[in-house]
Amino acid sequence: MIYEKNLTGRYVELRSADLDDAEFTLNIRRDPEFKNFFPNFTGTPETQKAWLKYQREKPGDYFFVIWDLKTNTRAGTISVYDIQGDECEGGRVAVRSKNPFHAVEAQLLADEFAFKILGLKKVHAHVFADNKRALNFSKLFENTFEPAEYDQDLKREIIHAYRTPQDFERAYKKISAMLYR
Repeated sequence: MIYEKNLTGRYVELRSADLDDAEFTLNIRRDPEFKNFFPNFTGTPETQKAWLKYQREKPGDYFFVIWDLKTNTRAGTISVYDIQGDECEGGRVAVRSKNPFHAVEAQLLADEFAFKILGLKKVHAHVFADNKRALNFSKLFENTFEPAEYDQDLKREIIHAYRTPQDFERAYKKISAMLYR
């Protein structure tokens, strides 16, 4: 789906991905830094464009490109997707920027979109158990974690986590004191 407005913070802005973002989003999926934390993907620029076209029309699926406001360049991706009733999946987070505020603010903006604009009650996330960086990031956002489960298809342990609007409010107060002091 397309969200017509931009979600703007102090450091980054989230814009719905469009077909011009195909090469950037494909390169993120191929980036060795992220490759181990995404499902295997052997796409081409054409298949990525086709996926973006499909995603822009898919109900309950918002895919954003994160823009660095200082340089007006693409910094990463993030999504709110698979909306079912008042719950969704949050993920597809990949931030190339070396500025840690970019990833943190992008997640705050995505959660604010999910909870305050869409009115959702729960955001689910799945994290590979061996991705310590992602687990620490999830802890920062007040997620509740369930025990790890082994995924036969992926041959890896996955931890299911979730957060609620109340968790978001606690995380927002804590994180915004750090980001916006």
